[in-house]
Amino acid sequence: MTDLPGAPIAAPITNNASADTTPSAPVQSNTGPAAATWDGKSRINILLLALDTSPRRQNEGQGSPLSDTMILVTVDPLTNTVGAMNIMRDYWVNIPGFEFNRINAAYKLGEDYDLPGGGAQLAMETVEGLLGVPVDFYARVDFNAFKTIIDEMGGIPITIEQPMLLDWQGNGNKFWIEPGEYVLPGAYALAYARTRDKAYGDGDVDRGKRQMQVIQAIRDRALNLNTLPTLIARAPAIYADISAGVQTNMSLDQAIQLAYLVAQIPSENLHTFSPGYTVAEPLKTADGIDVLRVMPDLLREVRDQMFIAPGVAAAPLTQ
Repeated sequence: MTDLPGAPIAAPITNNASADTTPSAPVQSNTGPAAATWDGKSRINILLLALDTSPRRQNEGQGSPLSDTMILVTVDPLTNTVGAMNIMRDYWVNIPGFEFNRINAAYKLGEDYDLPGGGAQLAMETVEGLLGVPVDFYARVDFNAFKTIIDEMGGIPITIEQPMLLDWQGNGNKFWIEPGEYVLPGAYALAYARTRDKAYGDGDVDRGKRQMQVIQAIRDRALNLNTLPTLIARAPAIYADISAGVQTNMSLDQAIQLAYLVAQIPSENLHTFSPGYTVAEPLKTADGIDVLRVMPDLLREVRDQMFIAPGVAAAPLTQ
Protein backbone atom coordinates (compact mmCIF):
# COMPACT_ATOMS: atom_id res chain seq x y z
CA MET A 1 0.00 0.00 0.00
CA THR A 2 1.16 3.54 -0.76
CA ASP A 3 1.59 5.97 2.12
CA LEU A 4 -0.36 9.21 2.27
CA PRO A 5 2.06 11.79 3.73
CA GLY A 6 0.47 14.18 6.16
CA ALA A 7 -2.77 12.24 6.40
CA PRO A 8 -2.88 10.32 9.67
CA ILE A 9 -6.06 8.48 10.49
CA ALA A 10 -8.05 10.72 12.77
CA ALA A 11 -8.73 9.70 16.35
CA PRO A 12 -12.36 8.86 17.06
CA ILE A 13 -14.42 11.94 17.82
CA THR A 14 -15.74 12.23 21.36
CA ASN A 15 -19.30 13.50 21.54
CA ASN A 16 -20.74 14.15 24.98
CA ALA A 17 -24.27 14.64 23.70
CA SER A 18 -26.74 12.17 25.14
CA ALA A 19 -28.13 9.58 22.75
CA ASP A 20 -30.84 6.97 23.07
CA THR A 21 -29.17 3.62 22.50
CA THR A 22 -32.17 1.53 23.54
CA PRO A 23 -32.04 -1.46 21.13
CA SER A 24 -35.62 -1.01 19.89
CA ALA A 25 -35.57 2.79 19.74
CA PRO A 26 -35.24 4.52 16.36
CA VAL A 27 -31.80 6.07 15.95
CA GLN A 28 -32.19 9.86 15.98
CA SER A 29 -35.56 9.92 14.23
CA ASN A 30 -37.40 12.44 16.40
CA THR A 31 -38.09 14.74 13.47
CA GLY A 32 -37.74 12.28 10.61
CA PRO A 33 -39.90 9.52 9.13
CA ALA A 34 -41.68 7.22 11.55
CA ALA A 35 -40.01 4.00 12.65
CA ALA A 36 -40.62 1.10 10.27
CA THR A 37 -40.95 -2.61 10.96
CA TRP A 38 -38.88 -5.40 9.42
CA ASP A 39 -39.10 -9.12 10.11
CA GLY A 40 -35.52 -9.82 9.05
CA LYS A 41 -36.68 -12.19 6.31
CA SER A 42 -38.22 -9.85 3.74
CA ARG A 43 -36.52 -7.60 1.21
CA ILE A 44 -35.56 -4.26 2.70
CA ASN A 45 -34.90 -1.00 0.80
CA ILE A 46 -32.86 1.78 2.39
CA LEU A 47 -32.21 5.29 1.08
CA LEU A 48 -28.76 6.60 2.00
CA LEU A 49 -28.43 10.38 2.12
CA ALA A 50 -25.15 12.23 2.52
CA LEU A 51 -25.41 15.90 3.46
CA ASP A 52 -22.99 18.80 3.60
CA THR A 53 -23.78 20.38 6.98
CA SER A 54 -20.43 22.13 7.34
CA PRO A 55 -20.23 25.46 9.21
CA ARG A 56 -18.93 27.03 5.99
CA ARG A 57 -22.17 26.19 4.20
CA GLN A 58 -24.30 27.33 7.11
CA ASN A 59 -22.37 30.59 7.38
CA GLU A 60 -23.16 31.29 3.74
CA GLY A 61 -26.86 31.37 4.61
CA GLN A 62 -27.86 28.62 2.19
CA GLY A 63 -30.58 27.23 4.44
CA SER A 64 -31.25 23.50 4.66
CA PRO A 65 -28.75 21.38 2.74
CA LEU A 66 -29.30 19.64 -0.56
CA SER A 67 -28.54 15.93 -0.52
CA ASP A 68 -24.99 15.65 -1.82
CA THR A 69 -25.39 11.92 -2.42
CA MET A 70 -28.44 9.65 -2.80
CA ILE A 71 -27.98 5.88 -2.94
CA LEU A 72 -30.77 3.32 -2.76
CA VAL A 73 -29.72 -0.01 -1.25
CA THR A 74 -31.81 -3.17 -1.42
CA VAL A 75 -31.09 -6.31 0.61
CA ASP A 76 -32.95 -9.54 -0.17
CA PRO A 77 -32.48 -12.32 2.41
CA LEU A 78 -34.30 -14.83 0.17
CA THR A 79 -31.86 -14.52 -2.75
CA ASN A 80 -28.93 -13.54 -0.50
CA THR A 81 -28.17 -10.48 -2.63
CA VAL A 82 -27.47 -6.78 -2.15
CA GLY A 83 -27.99 -4.07 -4.75
CA ALA A 84 -27.00 -0.40 -4.58
CA MET A 85 -28.00 2.29 -7.07
CA ASN A 86 -26.49 5.75 -7.23
CA ILE A 87 -29.14 8.36 -8.08
CA MET A 88 -27.68 11.34 -9.90
CA ARG A 89 -28.57 14.60 -8.23
CA ASP A 90 -29.38 16.35 -11.52
CA TYR A 91 -32.26 13.97 -12.36
CA TRP A 92 -35.28 16.18 -13.10
CA VAL A 93 -38.18 14.54 -11.27
CA ASN A 94 -41.61 15.15 -9.83
CA ILE A 95 -41.26 15.98 -6.13
CA PRO A 96 -44.58 15.22 -4.35
CA GLY A 97 -46.38 18.43 -3.42
CA PHE A 98 -44.01 20.54 -5.50
CA GLU A 99 -43.17 21.08 -9.14
CA PHE A 100 -40.45 19.26 -11.05
CA ASN A 101 -37.01 19.88 -9.63
CA ARG A 102 -33.61 18.27 -9.28
CA ILE A 103 -34.01 15.18 -7.12
CA ASN A 104 -31.41 16.41 -4.64
CA ALA A 105 -33.76 19.31 -3.78
CA ALA A 106 -36.30 16.97 -2.18
CA TYR A 107 -34.50 16.84 1.15
CA LYS A 108 -34.04 20.62 1.28
CA LEU A 109 -37.70 21.29 0.44
CA GLY A 110 -38.93 18.91 3.11
CA GLU A 111 -36.76 20.65 5.69
CA ASP A 112 -37.42 24.23 4.55
CA TYR A 113 -41.21 23.73 4.59
CA ASP A 114 -41.13 21.73 7.84
CA LEU A 115 -43.13 18.88 6.30
CA PRO A 116 -44.12 15.83 8.38
CA GLY A 117 -41.09 13.55 8.46
CA GLY A 118 -38.91 16.38 7.19
CA GLY A 119 -36.54 16.20 4.28
CA ALA A 120 -35.86 12.49 4.65
CA GLN A 121 -39.55 11.63 4.26
CA LEU A 122 -39.92 13.75 1.13
CA ALA A 123 -36.72 12.29 -0.33
CA MET A 124 -38.04 8.76 0.32
CA GLU A 125 -41.39 9.56 -1.32
CA THR A 126 -39.63 11.12 -4.31
CA VAL A 127 -37.45 8.05 -4.86
CA GLU A 128 -40.49 5.79 -4.45
CA GLY A 129 -42.25 7.74 -7.20
CA LEU A 130 -39.21 7.68 -9.44
CA LEU A 131 -38.50 3.95 -9.19
CA GLY A 132 -41.89 2.50 -8.29
CA VAL A 133 -40.52 0.55 -5.32
CA PRO A 134 -41.15 1.09 -1.60
CA VAL A 135 -38.44 2.72 0.50
CA ASP A 136 -38.61 1.24 4.00
CA PHE A 137 -35.82 3.03 5.80
CA TYR A 138 -33.48 5.94 5.42
CA ALA A 139 -30.05 6.73 6.84
CA ARG A 140 -28.82 10.30 6.77
CA VAL A 141 -25.11 10.80 7.35
CA ASP A 142 -23.19 14.05 7.41
CA PHE A 143 -19.59 14.29 6.28
CA ASN A 144 -18.03 14.28 9.76
CA ALA A 145 -19.86 11.10 10.73
CA PHE A 146 -18.82 9.47 7.44
CA LYS A 147 -15.16 10.23 8.14
CA THR A 148 -15.40 8.95 11.70
CA ILE A 149 -16.97 5.65 10.62
CA ILE A 150 -14.12 5.00 8.18
CA ASP A 151 -11.47 6.00 10.72
CA GLU A 152 -13.02 3.55 13.21
CA MET A 153 -12.24 0.84 10.64
CA GLY A 154 -8.66 2.00 10.24
CA GLY A 155 -9.32 3.37 6.76
CA ILE A 156 -10.52 1.63 3.60
CA PRO A 157 -8.51 0.10 0.74
CA ILE A 158 -8.96 1.92 -2.56
CA THR A 159 -7.14 1.50 -5.87
CA ILE A 160 -6.73 4.83 -7.68
CA GLU A 161 -6.17 4.32 -11.38
CA GLN A 162 -5.23 7.84 -12.50
CA PRO A 163 -3.81 11.03 -10.97
CA MET A 164 -6.51 12.95 -9.12
CA LEU A 165 -6.71 16.43 -7.60
CA LEU A 166 -8.47 16.11 -4.24
CA ASP A 167 -9.62 18.61 -1.64
CA TRP A 168 -9.18 16.36 1.38
CA GLN A 169 -9.59 19.10 3.99
CA GLY A 170 -12.68 20.59 2.34
CA ASN A 171 -11.16 24.06 2.34
CA GLY A 172 -10.25 24.42 -1.32
CA ASN A 173 -6.60 23.46 -0.70
CA LYS A 174 -6.27 20.65 -3.25
CA PHE A 175 -3.46 18.15 -3.70
CA TRP A 176 -2.50 15.58 -6.30
CA ILE A 177 -2.70 11.90 -5.46
CA GLU A 178 -0.95 9.50 -7.80
CA PRO A 179 -2.24 6.11 -9.03
CA GLY A 180 -1.73 3.23 -6.64
CA GLU A 181 -3.23 1.16 -3.87
CA TYR A 182 -4.04 3.11 -0.73
CA VAL A 183 -5.68 2.71 2.63
CA LEU A 184 -7.60 5.97 2.75
CA PRO A 185 -8.49 7.59 6.08
CA GLY A 186 -11.90 9.18 6.40
CA ALA A 187 -10.99 12.63 5.12
CA TYR A 188 -9.32 11.25 1.99
CA ALA A 189 -12.13 8.76 1.36
CA LEU A 190 -14.65 11.60 1.54
CA ALA A 191 -12.64 13.72 -0.88
CA TYR A 192 -12.30 10.75 -3.25
CA ALA A 193 -16.04 10.05 -3.16
CA ARG A 194 -17.05 13.69 -3.65
CA THR A 195 -14.66 14.87 -6.34
CA ARG A 196 -16.13 15.53 -9.79
CA ASP A 197 -14.01 16.88 -12.57
CA LYS A 198 -14.36 16.47 -16.32
CA ALA A 199 -10.66 15.59 -16.37
CA TYR A 200 -11.50 12.30 -14.62
CA GLY A 201 -14.34 11.29 -16.93
CA ASP A 202 -17.97 12.36 -16.89
CA GLY A 203 -18.06 14.35 -13.67
CA ASP A 204 -21.11 13.17 -11.72
CA VAL A 205 -21.20 9.81 -13.52
CA ASP A 206 -17.71 8.77 -12.47
CA ARG A 207 -18.35 10.37 -9.09
CA GLY A 208 -21.26 7.96 -8.64
CA LYS A 209 -19.06 5.02 -9.57
CA ARG A 210 -16.45 6.09 -7.02
CA GLN A 211 -19.14 6.27 -4.36
CA MET A 212 -20.16 2.70 -5.18
CA GLN A 213 -16.49 1.72 -4.92
CA VAL A 214 -16.25 3.32 -1.48
CA ILE A 215 -19.40 1.54 -0.24
CA GLN A 216 -18.03 -1.83 -1.31
CA ALA A 217 -14.65 -1.02 0.24
CA ILE A 218 -16.30 -0.23 3.57
CA ARG A 219 -18.05 -3.59 3.56
CA ASP A 220 -14.96 -5.50 2.44
CA ARG A 221 -12.75 -3.78 5.00
CA ALA A 222 -14.99 -4.81 7.87
CA LEU A 223 -15.26 -8.42 6.71
CA ASN A 224 -11.70 -8.98 5.49
CA LEU A 225 -10.21 -7.80 8.76
CA ASN A 226 -12.76 -9.73 10.80
CA THR A 227 -13.66 -6.46 12.47
CA LEU A 228 -17.42 -6.72 12.10
CA PRO A 229 -18.01 -8.38 15.51
CA THR A 230 -15.86 -5.70 17.14
CA LEU A 231 -17.68 -2.92 15.31
CA ILE A 232 -21.04 -4.37 16.31
CA ALA A 233 -19.93 -4.72 19.93
CA ARG A 234 -18.79 -1.10 19.85
CA ALA A 235 -21.89 0.09 18.03
CA PRO A 236 -23.39 1.97 21.02
CA ALA A 237 -20.06 3.72 21.71
CA ILE A 238 -19.49 4.52 18.04
CA TYR A 239 -23.03 5.78 17.76
CA ALA A 240 -22.47 8.07 20.75
CA ASP A 241 -19.50 9.55 18.86
CA ILE A 242 -21.40 10.13 15.62
CA SER A 243 -24.97 10.57 16.87
CA ALA A 244 -25.10 14.24 15.93
CA GLY A 245 -24.29 13.36 12.33
CA VAL A 246 -26.46 10.27 11.78
CA GLN A 247 -30.23 10.01 11.59
CA THR A 248 -32.32 6.98 10.66
CA ASN A 249 -35.70 5.43 11.39
CA MET A 250 -33.98 2.07 11.88
CA SER A 251 -33.55 0.83 15.44
CA LEU A 252 -30.18 -0.28 16.77
CA ASP A 253 -31.48 -3.87 16.90
CA GLN A 254 -32.54 -3.65 13.25
CA ALA A 255 -29.20 -2.14 12.23
CA ILE A 256 -27.27 -4.92 13.96
CA GLN A 257 -29.55 -7.57 12.42
CA LEU A 258 -29.00 -6.02 8.99
CA ALA A 259 -25.23 -5.89 9.50
CA TYR A 260 -25.09 -9.59 10.36
CA LEU A 261 -27.22 -10.40 7.32
CA VAL A 262 -25.05 -8.39 4.92
CA ALA A 263 -21.93 -9.97 6.40
CA GLN A 264 -23.17 -13.39 5.24
CA ILE A 265 -23.69 -12.27 1.64
CA PRO A 266 -20.70 -13.07 -0.62
CA SER A 267 -19.04 -10.23 -2.52
CA GLU A 268 -20.14 -11.67 -5.87
CA ASN A 269 -23.75 -11.15 -4.76
CA LEU A 270 -23.20 -7.43 -4.18
CA HIS A 271 -24.26 -5.56 -7.32
CA THR A 272 -23.84 -1.83 -7.86
CA PHE A 273 -25.60 0.33 -10.42
CA SER A 274 -24.62 3.79 -11.64
CA PRO A 275 -27.06 4.36 -14.52
CA GLY A 276 -26.04 8.00 -14.99
CA TYR A 277 -26.70 9.29 -18.49
CA THR A 278 -27.77 5.87 -19.80
CA VAL A 279 -31.29 6.43 -18.44
CA ALA A 280 -31.55 10.19 -18.92
CA GLU A 281 -31.07 12.89 -21.52
CA PRO A 282 -29.85 16.48 -21.13
CA LEU A 283 -32.57 19.07 -20.73
CA LYS A 284 -32.46 22.84 -20.34
CA THR A 285 -35.35 24.13 -18.27
CA ALA A 286 -37.34 27.28 -18.99
CA ASP A 287 -35.08 29.00 -16.45
CA GLY A 288 -31.99 27.93 -18.36
CA ILE A 289 -30.94 25.26 -15.85
CA ASP A 290 -29.12 22.21 -17.19
CA VAL A 291 -30.71 19.03 -15.81
CA LEU A 292 -31.24 15.39 -16.79
CA ARG A 293 -34.68 14.20 -17.85
CA VAL A 294 -35.22 10.57 -16.89
CA MET A 295 -36.40 8.19 -19.63
CA PRO A 296 -38.81 5.82 -17.82
CA ASP A 297 -38.38 2.76 -20.05
CA LEU A 298 -34.61 2.78 -19.64
CA LEU A 299 -34.77 3.40 -15.91
CA ARG A 300 -37.27 0.55 -15.57
CA GLU A 301 -34.76 -1.85 -17.12
CA VAL A 302 -32.12 -0.94 -14.54
CA ARG A 303 -34.65 -1.02 -11.73
CA ASP A 304 -35.84 -4.49 -12.70
CA GLN A 305 -32.28 -5.84 -12.65
CA MET A 306 -31.94 -4.67 -9.09
CA PHE A 307 -35.34 -4.92 -7.44
CA ILE A 308 -37.82 -7.14 -9.21
CA ALA A 309 -37.80 -10.91 -8.73
CA PRO A 310 -38.69 -13.02 -11.80
CA GLY A 311 -42.43 -13.22 -12.31
CA VAL A 312 -43.25 -10.36 -9.94
CA ALA A 313 -44.99 -7.35 -11.45
CA ALA A 314 -43.40 -3.97 -10.82
CA ALA A 315 -45.20 -0.79 -9.91
CA PRO A 316 -45.49 1.72 -12.77
CA LEU A 317 -43.00 4.55 -12.95
CA THR A 318 -44.41 8.03 -12.54
CA GLN A 319 -41.79 9.85 -14.64
